[in-house]
Amino acid sequence: MTCICFMLAFLMRLHVLQNGTRSPHGFTLIELLVVVAIIALLAAILLPSLGMARARARTTHCLANMRNMQLAQIIYAQENDGLLVQSGLPHGAGPADPGAFIYSLQTYIGSRLLARCAADTSTLWPANTNSTGDPAASGSYRRTSYGINNFLDVYHPFPSPTGSNPPPYVSMRQISAPARVIQFLEMTETGSFAVSDHTHIENWGSSGNIPFRASQNVQIDRHGGPRVAWGSRTNWGFLDGRAETLEFREVYTNYQRNLFDPGLSN
Repeated sequence: MTCICFMLAFLMRLHVLQNGTRSPHGFTLIELLVVVAIIALLAAILLPSLGMARARARTTHCLANMRNMQLAQIIYAQENDGLLVQSGLPHGAGPADPGAFIYSLQTYIGSRLLARCAADTSTLWPANTNSTGDPAASGSYRRTSYGINNFLDVYHPFPSPTGSNPPPYVSMRQISAPARVIQFLEMTETGSFAVSDHTHIENWGSSGNIPFRASQNVQIDRHGGPRVAWGSRTNWGFLDGRAETLEFREVYTNYQRNLFDPGLSN
């Protein structure tokens, strides 16, 4: 807008210099067309930048919310003998099901934890859902943008593909490298997992189109990068209290190389 005002002032000054005094007839048609063309050009240049700035702001806002969730988990563990918060929503969750895990954490931190990420565009939110995710609706609906890595969930533990299932990770004491283990993530916006609050990483596999299978649980491209690919970017929360925006390739390769299985970092 400043550039446009400057350009108009410049053209007015040029018009005066060309005619000696202000013309009683104002700008000529050609001068007005030039101004319109410049405005259209500036808009074409600025609008994508504004869109990118808004997207970055939404990512940052969501990242801060996830960081608060991870800090709440640390306090939760300190006050509950090291325990990790557990999921509360099954697939296709309805009004009779328990609430999402995020509500269990809210009392452990002064900051308000938002159930909905600012970048979440899922159509499964009820029309009357507020920002805390408390809808008055029936049937299946979305109550949180966030989910739990099911390696850390006693209700949905990771079944080992080798048949040798590890014990469920339910306590911080079982995890020697919390900085290398993801706890919270952003759930997919469509399908049955969109109304749940946990993943099933055992379905992602170790070969083939892993990003696609992971996208059935997690919205791996919510914060940039290509659509459903190794370079897709979203936010991830870690057990040491931090949260980062990372490409999918940075958090998962296969069953033997990933940041979800605590056994790989112990």
